[in-house]
Amino acid sequence: MVLLRLEMKCMNDLEKLEALRKDIAVSEERRNKLFWLLSPFMLFAIIMVVLNRGTSRFHSYLMLLLVLLLVTIMIFAIYSIRNAPRYDLYKEMYKKLVVYSTLSKTFTNVRYEPNSGIDRDYLASLDMIDMGDIYESEDYVSGNYKNVAFFLSDINIEEEETKTDSKGNEETYYETLFKGQWMVFDFNKSFKSNIQLAEKVFWGGTDRKLFPEKKYKKIKLESSEFNKKFAIFAENEHEAFYVLTPRMMENILSLADKCEAPLFLCFINNQLHIGLNNYRNFFEPPNVKKPLSSETLHSAIGSEIEQITMFIDDLELDNNLFKREVEK
Repeated sequence: MVLLRLEMKCMNDLEKLEALRKDIAVSEERRNKLFWLLSPFMLFAIIMVVLNRGTSRFHSYLMLLLVLLLVTIMIFAIYSIRNAPRYDLYKEMYKKLVVYSTLSKTFTNVRYEPNSGIDRDYLASLDMIDMGDIYESEDYVSGNYKNVAFFLSDINIEEEETKTDSKGNEETYYETLFKGQWMVFDFNKSFKSNIQLAEKVFWGGTDRKLFPEKKYKKIKLESSEFNKKFAIFAENEHEAFYVLTPRMMENILSLADKCEAPLFLCFINNQLHIGLNNYRNFFEPPNVKKPLSSETLHSAIGSEIEQITMFIDDLELDNNLFKREVEK
């Protein structure tokens, strides 16, 4: 009976979410129709302005064009102001009602906080990656899969840069260093020294901003294929051979082929950190033009859940062969 009530509540919540989605979609459709209705008049005004340059009618057609532009801008502004809070509500409801329940079907001990992320000071303290000047993080998830504990969040790291033109004028802009998911998994081997590796295309094919050089030494492993694809740094070369066994290297290579973005891996403090630099966010709602259904929800969230489980499955992080040594 309790399960039935919960299922009915989920259905009612989903119906409310779908009604909100339809409302936003209809509003956007109306805005677009108004734009297309005005387009022929805009085109006519532009042509007449061009053809009547230097004539007495020029200013009349120019005024008509400016009025049409103003009306178009007002239409977009009105609809944007009207839809913005409703879209924020749609996004909030989607994450609360859909994402959490879907995560709970695959993982245990799930904690999901859409507006929180991995703490900047925590990542900075590990000295793994350049933290840039701007750090943003959201969609924090933690849980267990096959008895492997993990946590992750979306992360965006940007660095302020300046460039000078030929006249000596300086322009400030922000370069994206990392945008994607940062995942942390319990590792099934105990190790004393840290290891970091990244695909050589992670940042434009260079080692720029990857590793603190004073701590890590660039090394090569026995696999030429692995060395060709990854830049490997370690505090202790012997420890790297212990962790990055032929089987582990094979699994990482296979995983890299499956991922649609460059990989960064760091073995530190008996944990495995994985950076997926895919320039997208997890757990965002589908396009409001698409009706919410089990198919669209599976497509939207299922692939993202598979990204998490794939790392545990493919890297065999649930393998009990290498249980951690308990310090006495």
